Amino acid sequence: MKFQKRIKISERILLSENSPTFIIAEIGSNHNQSFQFAKKLINAAKNSGADAVKFQSLNFEETFHSDAQKKKTKKLYEKINLNEKWYDKINKYCKRKKIIFFSTPTYSRSIKILNNLKVPIYKIASTNFRFNPKLDLEIINTNKPVIISLGLSTLTETSKTLKKISSKNKKIILLHCISRYPTKTKDLNLSFIKLLKDKFNCIVGLSDHSMSIDIPSYAVAIGARVIEKHFTLSRKLDGPDHHYALQPKEFKLMVNKIRNIERVYNLQNIGDKKFNKEENLYRKIFCQKIVVTKNKKKNTKLKISDLDGLISSNNKGIDCKNILKIKNLILNTNIKKNTILEWKHLKIKN
Repeated sequence: MKFQKRIKISERILLSENSPTFIIAEIGSNHNQSFQFAKKLINAAKNSGADAVKFQSLNFEETFHSDAQKKKTKKLYEKINLNEKWYDKINKYCKRKKIIFFSTPTYSRSIKILNNLKVPIYKIASTNFRFNPKLDLEIINTNKPVIISLGLSTLTETSKTLKKISSKNKKIILLHCISRYPTKTKDLNLSFIKLLKDKFNCIVGLSDHSMSIDIPSYAVAIGARVIEKHFTLSRKLDGPDHHYALQPKEFKLMVNKIRNIERVYNLQNIGDKKFNKEENLYRKIFCQKIVVTKNKKKNTKLKISDLDGLISSNNKGIDCKNILKIKNLILNTNIKKNTILEWKHLKIKN
């Protein structure tokens, strides 16, 4: 299996090992069946620093067989279904606000709706991945980047499924996820992020259901390049996902912590070190020149023991980095102790 390590989401969003973390505010079902409230959530997410908002494409009739359509579940879905008439309006509103809109499709028609809107990315939820291979393939076959949450999949199950889909779509992003709401800190197992990264050699991230604003930045420090976090205006609101979601001020703090971690780890400049003006000045100041430690006569062969390195303000002289190369070279002039050695003082032994 081989997946892309540079995935373009939009003109300004690129996923890679040294790109800024892609931060998703999961509105999910927290819209509370109000389009106006959904707009408020989008505004707040944008102002809190999110790169994208993600909804959940839920539909009771498309999810449950008639023998499982219980009144209690139907009542819940009446609160969390995503109105199919909203998709286009939400998409246009997000474009005006310059924030990415996408969703987690959980039934075939929702994939077609999202595809018609040309959303730039899809999500397969933990509760869908592997449970319905037909649906998985419909999402994979859009050939758009696909985020997959692994909350209910073992490594073996994940590997088997990815082998089946890897030939069809290389733009796969895996999210470590614990399907407990909220997740306790002791259960987070962030080391799994590195394991996923090493095993599948793809972009990885974290779908975090804890109530912490710190955990996502820890995840970024160990390799996560996508962070997904539930978002609400208030945890006091009625609904299944509000009580463990982050509120705007908390989400903004979380984003700031992630961006600080990126700066500390210098994620945008992975590779050889790059020095700033101050560091280059230090490199020049602390450069040492080769100094002769004894009086030496012309035609004398130099030994390493005759030489040392000292910091000098003189621009002339041989850089001390070359001190081991001086061995066996001959002086072509008399040299006094503490003289800064120059190449003109030397000749190669005949």
